[in-house]
Amino acid sequence: MPGKPPKKKGVDLKRQRKVHARGESLAQAVSANQQSFPVVVLGASAGGLEALEGFFKIVSPTTGATFVVVSHLDPKHPSMMSELIGRFTTMQVHEVTDGTTPKPNHVYMIPPNRYLSIFQGKFQLKEQEKPPGMRMPIDTFLRSLAEDRGNWGVAIILSGTGTDGTLGIRALQASGGIVFVQDPDDAKYDGMPRSAIQTGLADYVMPVEEIARQLTTLVDRHIAREEESLDETKPDVIQKILMVLRSKTGHDFSLYKKSTVGRRIRRRMSIHNIKDSAGYIRYLREHPDEAELLFKELLINVTNFFRDPEAFDALKKTVLPELLRDKPDDYTLRVWVPGCATGEEAYSIAIAILESAEETDRDCRFQIFATDMDEASISKARIAFFPSNISLDVTEDRLEKFFIMEGNGYRVRKDIRERIVFALQDIAGDPPFTKIDLISCRNVLIYMEPELQKRIISLFHYSLDPGGMIFLGSSETIGVRTDLFRVVDNKWKFFQAKPVKSKDSYLREGFTFWPTDRTQAKDHVSGPAKKNDLEAFVHSALLSAFAPPAVVVDVKGDILYIWGDTAKYLTLSPGHAGLNIGQTAREGLRFSMRSALMAAASHQRKAVYRNVRVKVNGDSEMIDLTVVPLPRTEDEDILFLFTFQEVLKERAATGDRSEGEKIDKDRVLELENELLYTRESLQATAEKAQAANEELKSANEELQSSNEELHSTNEELEISREELQSLNEELITVNTELRSKMEQLSQSESDMKNLLDSTEIATIFLDRNLHVKRFNASATRVVSLIPSDVGRPIDDVTLKIDYPDLSERARDVMDRLNHFESDVKTKDDAWFSMRIVPYKSLENVIDGVVMTFVDTTDSKRAAAEREVFFENVVQTVREPLLVLDESFKVVMANSAFLELFQVRREDTQGSVIRNLGGHEWNIPVLIKLLSDVLETGQVFQDFKVEADFPSIGLRTLLLNARKVTATGDGDRPLILLAMENITVPPSREISV
Repeated sequence: MPGKPPKKKGVDLKRQRKVHARGESLAQAVSANQQSFPVVVLGASAGGLEALEGFFKIVSPTTGATFVVVSHLDPKHPSMMSELIGRFTTMQVHEVTDGTTPKPNHVYMIPPNRYLSIFQGKFQLKEQEKPPGMRMPIDTFLRSLAEDRGNWGVAIILSGTGTDGTLGIRALQASGGIVFVQDPDDAKYDGMPRSAIQTGLADYVMPVEEIARQLTTLVDRHIAREEESLDETKPDVIQKILMVLRSKTGHDFSLYKKSTVGRRIRRRMSIHNIKDSAGYIRYLREHPDEAELLFKELLINVTNFFRDPEAFDALKKTVLPELLRDKPDDYTLRVWVPGCATGEEAYSIAIAILESAEETDRDCRFQIFATDMDEASISKARIAFFPSNISLDVTEDRLEKFFIMEGNGYRVRKDIRERIVFALQDIAGDPPFTKIDLISCRNVLIYMEPELQKRIISLFHYSLDPGGMIFLGSSETIGVRTDLFRVVDNKWKFFQAKPVKSKDSYLREGFTFWPTDRTQAKDHVSGPAKKNDLEAFVHSALLSAFAPPAVVVDVKGDILYIWGDTAKYLTLSPGHAGLNIGQTAREGLRFSMRSALMAAASHQRKAVYRNVRVKVNGDSEMIDLTVVPLPRTEDEDILFLFTFQEVLKERAATGDRSEGEKIDKDRVLELENELLYTRESLQATAEKAQAANEELKSANEELQSSNEELHSTNEELEISREELQSLNEELITVNTELRSKMEQLSQSESDMKNLLDSTEIATIFLDRNLHVKRFNASATRVVSLIPSDVGRPIDDVTLKIDYPDLSERARDVMDRLNHFESDVKTKDDAWFSMRIVPYKSLENVIDGVVMTFVDTTDSKRAAAEREVFFENVVQTVREPLLVLDESFKVVMANSAFLELFQVRREDTQGSVIRNLGGHEWNIPVLIKLLSDVLETGQVFQDFKVEADFPSIGLRTLLLNARKVTATGDGDRPLILLAMENITVPPSREISV
């Protein structure tokens, strides 16, 4: 697993500024092609909100990537994640709707109770059907992303419990995507990060803040590299890299498809920020771990249980009955699964065989050989422990029947594990298994060139018994080898081996087995043999015509090389797979081969055993067995060549005893005596064991019954625990959202309190029953309130204002939905402007009233002072003056007016002007002019009035009028009417 990359000071900020500057242009460039921008998936569960906050606060909003947040949400609770994440980023945040097309520089949130996937560039939503403990939304989306976007996908696994995301990153990494995992020490809950790290597929393991910075750099570089001319996709460059890989690991990928190899190389270069192939070759030579990582990526170990379920239905209903049709009841079905990865395919076939046997009511015996080049994958396959995510691919019935729940995952039943042998093997170089009934090699050949595919298909035919079948992936075929196989099911790729005269001719088509020990790898990558090499052709023809079958072994008897058809003499036995002559030699030949090898090794000379009898297909044959030491250099171990030569029937009939029989006669007698003694001892031991076994049998039955009950109880408890764990994750997520919401509400409440206190406006909130809900500090000036008064009726609270009908007025406002305003006075002579309005909730529901009291004491006093000032001014003027209101009532008359007309103040003030005296002022034209003054604000001057006043007689007056405003008295309009007494009236025009 790659470690944390070295951190360079100043680089991240510089790159961040660069991406910001280029953000808009990148977004425009990638939007031209819907598939040409990265899709970044952030998978989170419990504690994920904190991690998401840390990520979005740092990541650039103009990376040109789409961000998709997939988290575990309560299916019955509306999610606030969109609103919460919107606080941490300037990007637009959306909750996904079905059919939405993702856009760069946007954030998309999975809705509650939905599975999210992406297909042909659009989001697809599906309602969750699994029970609460089985939901894996992160795995579901990552798998679809791997198929839809390939190397444009990025997965970020953040804080959470469980194993969701583990299977998804496997698919994404195989398609060329990048995988980030939050450092478990940085995560609030480390279950999901640790599960993802254990797969060995994480490209980066680091804290959230570093993930955000590294992602910005990686996306910027990835988009830029897509626009450059890349040399790591050229065949000659790939060949050089593969030569280095061959020298480091001993594995040859020269006949694998260059497009696939180029993509994997390009991905490794992008991870290490290496710009050219020369730099990567240098890095590959200097870092042995990188060679191992590249080797693992080229293997593309992506698998899952029951890939293409319909194909396994066809296997059960069509293929297995065909294979077992003419076989005896005790026949053992032999299956080979090359390229088994972590074993899901092998276990799926085993389960399918057991289900088929149950459906056909037949006790089917079987042995499965599962092989792969990756030792780590084989080790995981042997353990047979898989995360709980496999519930996406394995039905509940199969989980209950064939798996045992352990911790956060499932383990395959022991009886199934014992029928599968896992071994390291390279099908392109190691000897194959033989006498096989079924070969399942799915999605392996698609990564190979046609030449290697043809050779592998020939190898499979060599391994199969007549009538045996191969099971290929949906995108694979037998190609041109229609002479070796016939089609059984073209849709699900089942092909049956045809009988041929000689299998060796197909196996020798340019195919040479490598030594099993690759500690000393070749310097050069092997290529295809030269077709025009006449010498090699003649040499091969002579060997085929005259050389007997042979094997090369080391001093331990391990087979290193096979030549010709050795199926008569060597065969694989059930159990742990091995290539030693002690395990592979047929009955009658095993002892002779061991004895001959010991003789040749001890004397360093050829040993020949003649007329050795070998059992073949129920009959016996006589052969000559020869072993010859092969000289090698001083620093190399000696090897031995076994040859098998059939004895002519004429010589076999003579009955001559072989030299081997003479040599080993004493040894055979000794072994027979030992065998007789062993049998007697075994008989006595068996009798004692039988008695003890009968006693144990009864106890075992009771224990088995108790164990079944405990097992059933344990399964129920495990299911309940898993459901509780899922529910706990959802509650943690909801609790985090609520905590964030409470912080917002607390902040809003503080803001409201400070706002109300800063205005110094007394405010009281009453509910629908006119009980006190809330009040601010200023409200205590008008109502005697303390904090414990919250919830009390307003009528039970002592008022400091003189307004006894306050509650009735408040109820009238609430019922009529109107506003009420009035001036009120407190007992200490303070004045307030009271305003009562309905209280409306966010849902526009009337839920009480709000009463506000604005202190108007100062304004009242100022108005009174201005009124006194105004009156003093009016009284000081020597000309007669009248002040009229809007109804033409006399508000004020100065002393000059009272003296001129010989009237009293109390008879004048409060009377309408037209009623003064003997109605001398009732002049229509004057009334009209006064009305115009009020309505339009215009003034008139020198309006001549001639009237006979009872108290003073005939007078001629010139009247002037203008509109004034009485401040402090509701700002009501007034008319100031001034007059001039003329003894000799001049002839003037009215000026308005």
